[in-house]
Amino acid sequence: DMCRRFFSFVPRPEIFVLDKFDSRRIAPVVDIPTLVVHGTRDEIVPFDQGRELASLIPGAKFFQLQDAYHNNTFDFPHYKRFITELLRFLSTRS
Repeated sequence: DMCRRFFSFVPRPEIFVLDKFDSRRIAPVVDIPTLVVHGTRDEIVPFDQGRELASLIPGAKFFQLQDAYHNNTFDFPHYKRFITELLRFLSTRS
């Protein structure tokens, strides 16, 4: 899906993908506590795909990082929100 999004003008965009990891196929068999964190302004992976991935992982928790892009999760204030949620998630797993 991402490949088609970025290379919609190419008839077979999958030829550009070197690592063809199918998250949707693997997600249902993940059997560990999982926190999926996704920025609402991610310009690389569409936000709805992050939410979908979380929905496919049994028992996963989804956390939307408001106004975060793909690579600025660790920028303040995103960093503080991310760490707070991560610590909350981890504290419920101990």
